[in-house]
Amino acid sequence: MLQENRGADAFNLGLAKSSGMIVHLSEGGHFEYLPGWSNMVVDFFSAFPSLGQLSPFGPTSDSIQTTSKSSSLRHSRERIVYEESKAIPIFSFLRREIRERGTRVRSLQSGSNALPDENGLSDDVRAAGYFVAWAERDLVRSSVGLAQGSIRRKSFLFPRQELLREKSDPHDDCPNPHWWSMIDGWTAEVEALEFLYGLVRLLKPASVLETGTWHGYASIAVGRALKANGFGHMTTLETDVESYSIAVRNIMEEKLEEVIRCLNLPSLEFTPDDVVDLLFLDSELGIRGDEFSHFLPYLKQGSIIVFHDTNAIHETVRAQVAHLLDLGLIERILLPSPRGLALCQRTGKVVDR
Repeated sequence: MLQENRGADAFNLGLAKSSGMIVHLSEGGHFEYLPGWSNMVVDFFSAFPSLGQLSPFGPTSDSIQTTSKSSSLRHSRERIVYEESKAIPIFSFLRREIRERGTRVRSLQSGSNALPDENGLSDDVRAAGYFVAWAERDLVRSSVGLAQGSIRRKSFLFPRQELLREKSDPHDDCPNPHWWSMIDGWTAEVEALEFLYGLVRLLKPASVLETGTWHGYASIAVGRALKANGFGHMTTLETDVESYSIAVRNIMEEKLEEVIRCLNLPSLEFTPDDVVDLLFLDSELGIRGDEFSHFLPYLKQGSIIVFHDTNAIHETVRAQVAHLLDLGLIERILLPSPRGLALCQRTGKVVDR
C-alpha cells in the first residue's frame, strides 16, 4: 500500500509485478463488477488479436455518463467492440504484450496532484501496433444506482436484451439521441425496431424484403409481427458470412424460421419471387438508392419503403432518398430519430432506368 499519491508510478509498480495474460488497471470508484465480466474480457482479447487496451464500459454508459463520439464498431468471432480513435479512461485492461514492450503509464501534474495520462497510454498502445476499444456493453456498473430521471431501457420485443444508450451524435433533427436505446451500433435503434413491428401489424403485408440483416434483430421484429398477423413471409439478405450465421441462429431461437428466409447473398444479385409489399433498406449506406432501383419492378404500387440512416449526418442515404423524391418515384416522411428513418411510399410513376 502506497502512503502517498504517486500518480502513474502506482500503476507502473503494479505492471512491473504482474504476470498475467491481461492486466487490469483499476482506479477504484463506486463500481461493482457484473457476473461473467472476467470471462468476457478474455473473450474480447481472444476474438481480437490486435486489441491492446479495453475499457470495461460500453461506448455509451449510464454508469459514467459518457458517450463516445469517435468510436466505430468492429466484430469478430461473435464479439463486438467499439474501436476508439481517441483515448479511453485509465480504468481499463491491457494485453500482456503491451507491458512487455515497455509501455508504462505516464503522469500529468494537476496542481499538487499527479494524475495518470490516459491520452498518452492509449496513444502508446496504438503506437505499438494495437487498437484501443470500448467493450460491447458495460462489464461494471455504478454501485450508487442510476441518477434520478435516468431512462429505464426496456423493450417488449427483446425483454431479456441488455440495452445501451444510443451513441449517435446530436443533430438538428434529433438534438437528444441519448433518449433512445440501441442493442449495438449497427442494429437499428430499439424504438425503430418497435416501429417496424407496429408497422407490419398495421399494414398486414404478405411479403417483406430486408437488406442488411446483420444479427437479425430487425428481422425478428418483423417476423414476430408477421406471426402475430397470422400470415405473410419475409426475405432478408446479408453478405457477411459470420453475421449471416449469427442471424440464422437468432431467428431459429425465436422459432421464426417458418416466416423468415435469411439468405447469404448480395442484395443486388437477388431477384424476389413475388411482389414486395414492404421494403426495409438497411445495408451498406452507399448502395441503398441502387437497391431501390433494383427492386422497383417488384414493388407493388402503393408499397411502403423504409430507408434507415437518413439523418442529417448520414448525407449519403438522405441524398439518395431526396433524388428518388425528385424523380417522383416515392413520397416521403422523414422521422427525426437519432440515425434517421424515411418512411416512403411508391408512386405510380415509372422512369427509364
